[in-house]
Amino acid sequence: MSPPVPRRLIVPALLLALIVLPLGYAAVELWRWLDEQHSTEARIEAEERRGQPIRRRLHLVGIAVDHLAAGRMSLPEAAAWERVLEPHPRRGREGEDAEWYCRAMLRHLAELARVSGSPEYAEAVRRERAELDCLLAGFAPLVLPEPPQLPGMPPRSEE
Repeated sequence: MSPPVPRRLIVPALLLALIVLPLGYAAVELWRWLDEQHSTEARIEAEERRGQPIRRRLHLVGIAVDHLAAGRMSLPEAAAWERVLEPHPRRGREGEDAEWYCRAMLRHLAELARVSGSPEYAEAVRRERAELDCLLAGFAPLVLPEPPQLPGMPPRSEE
């Protein structure tokens, strides 16, 4: 059997335990918190890296929509930029892909008109819808041209 602990050591030992145990617990919690912050920062950085292409695409689509709304570009030309920036063609009869890209640009333009509340953008939506109706009423299938070079847009070779 072990010898009894002297009474004069019990109180300091209890005080030491009351001080050391919470500090140890605090140290463990601090370690967990720092680890969590590091992993959160790493996750945020990874999400930002993944989001860069999306933000870039949205910026470039915005440039094309601005040119379309200002009348400096036709709907098929704007749709050609949409095709370059979002290259996922729809399968179907000839001309369906071109129509889909034109409608995508119309959706972008309509959203801009809705958000801004600008009558100029609303008029541009009406004008471009009429242009699409005329293009679809023709006998030849709708074909998109090569996208024109625009200020602020990358050269076609970069895409």
